[in-house]
Amino acid sequence: MMWRTLRLRTQLAAAMILAILLAILFGYVGLNLFARWQEQMMLNALDPVARQTLMEVNAGGRPPAAAAVALYKERVRIAQTIDHEQSVLLIGLAALASMFGIAVGLALATRLARPIEAVSHAARAITSGDLSARAAEGPPGAGELRQLLSDFNSMAEALEAYDRDLREGSAAIAHELRTPLTILRGRLQGQLDGVFATDGPAIAALIQEVDLLARIVEDLQTLSLANTGRLELNVRLADMALLAATHLHALEPILATAGMRLETRLAPTLVEMDEQRLGQVLLALVDNARRHAATGGVVEVETKIDGASALLIITDRGPGLPSHEPDQVFRRFWRGEPSRSRVHGGSGLGLAVVKAVVEAHGGTVLAGDRPDGGAVFHVQLPRQQRRGKA
Repeated sequence: MMWRTLRLRTQLAAAMILAILLAILFGYVGLNLFARWQEQMMLNALDPVARQTLMEVNAGGRPPAAAAVALYKERVRIAQTIDHEQSVLLIGLAALASMFGIAVGLALATRLARPIEAVSHAARAITSGDLSARAAEGPPGAGELRQLLSDFNSMAEALEAYDRDLREGSAAIAHELRTPLTILRGRLQGQLDGVFATDGPAIAALIQEVDLLARIVEDLQTLSLANTGRLELNVRLADMALLAATHLHALEPILATAGMRLETRLAPTLVEMDEQRLGQVLLALVDNARRHAATGGVVEVETKIDGASALLIITDRGPGLPSHEPDQVFRRFWRGEPSRSRVHGGSGLGLAVVKAVVEAHGGTVLAGDRPDGGAVFHVQLPRQQRRGKA
């Protein structure tokens, strides 16, 4: 940004200096041309005797004294006339140069003011609540001013998107919290009224809803910390394959209950990572396959090293992802199809948390379709990364 500001100032200074130099050059050339024309006109205005005497003097001759005196007087008169006319011309040229400078200044001021006024007008509209306002782009101007308009409009678009996500997210959070809270209240009220028995299964069902509420709150906290750059990572060198094997061993009974079997290709993969956070990523991706791809019967987990990167690949054989913008699955509370509805459980935050944790590690996560059917989630992490805050 600093070099852009310096460049704009340099352009303005150069334009002002150019205007001054042009005015001086215009005055100098105009004054010299006028002087030559004036001299020729005065020479032609001399009477024949004075002209002949001037020619003799210029040729080195000695004209009569009376003729020389008359020529001298004539030349004094001509010089006075020339001085007077040149003074008038100089005033006129100064006026023209001033007008030229004013015109250049107004042109520069207009060029500067137009985009600034557009930004100011849009800023006032945004302040009043119209987040769709944008700074109108006019005729091409200085590159820095065009960049100012572009940056302002990009900021306005980001602000509008943030406001939209905030409103949609607030509504989605309210919806997600309402369901378990309604269930909790209904069951507790039923137990209080004696409609439901207060036994082990009933209490277990209540705990399940409480766990869902706790998971939603925890996921929201993770996303909030990631969005503000304050997600803490306890990074150390560990084997992703060993981490995956430990978690998958615990998940096998759950997958078997859903009618799925687990296939693994876990090559040793040493990487600097937060094991708890990466375990959260693995669990979320496998659980996503369990909930949405159980019909495929298989979930595959692979870890391997690819140069300076560590890869975690989760593949299922279910219906796959929506055909439009697969990355939409990482949005908070996003559900593209009825098959990804609340019927399958989950808070709608799992994949958003996956993306936040992976990016906090300096990595990327991509979603795509398996060639033979199903979905593929591809997590890529740098094997060495910055420790501390995300």
